Amino acid sequence: MSAIRLSFETFPPKHATGHGKYLEMLNTFQKYSPMFQSMTYGAGASDRSRSEQLVAKSAQSIGGRQFVPHLAGGGQDKERIKALVSEWWDNDVRHIVALRGDEAGKGEIKCAADVVATIREVNSFEISVAGYPEIHPKSASQEAELTHLKSKVEAGASRVLTQFFFDADVFLKYRDKCDALGMDVKIVPGILPISSLVQVQRFAKQCAATVPDFIIDRFSGLEDQPEATAAVAVTTVVELVERLNKEGVKDFHLYTLNNVPRTLAICHSLGIYPEQKLAA
Repeated sequence: MSAIRLSFETFPPKHATGHGKYLEMLNTFQKYSPMFQSMTYGAGASDRSRSEQLVAKSAQSIGGRQFVPHLAGGGQDKERIKALVSEWWDNDVRHIVALRGDEAGKGEIKCAADVVATIREVNSFEISVAGYPEIHPKSASQEAELTHLKSKVEAGASRVLTQFFFDADVFLKYRDKCDALGMDVKIVPGILPISSLVQVQRFAKQCAATVPDFIIDRFSGLEDQPEATAAVAVTTVVELVERLNKEGVKDFHLYTLNNVPRTLAICHSLGIYPEQKLAA
């Protein structure tokens, strides 16, 4: 059995007609005994509603203690957040990823630390927050970002899920800086498989992450070769995870992008197999 533990991040379908397929995907991933499965949360009103409608169904499908909704609370009122997470608690949800997100209103909640503190007022949820090994695009410096991260931890966060990166040293230095600031919480690396070089470069530009030259070299020339890209993507993820595992990292948060075949390929390549194989 692998000593590596994964959690999976997914995003909700755009329409209710996709709920069945989404739940099927969650149940497929659940066979691989993840730490948890999280679902992203849109910033716009319609996206928020779409995410919230699916929480109860997902929690019922795989178990509320395994399903972890994201909550982007920036610009919202505290009472609305309290009512929402109380409803989630009633659906057996016990873990939330608390984010500011793009502020979509003029409510009392201004930052992710406010979201964490508001959730803490409701019940004893486990709370994960976002961390940025390089820099948040809106932060003045990494030092300012780390100060903000510490405020989220002090407000009650128990885990940090990082933005994606491709250089292991970037994460290891970030982990050391978090430790130096006295953040006694798990710093879990966020791992992004590459679907296309153009796409990941666009993602990286949006979130101020770096795509190293070795990644560009590795994926260049495969723009019209999706099967080869998928194979190289799995190899690249496995190399990064195994390097970090040698440095004592055991937990990893995989951004699945709802790609089931690639996610399962990564699991099997890391020695993580479905429950029925382990039972046999």
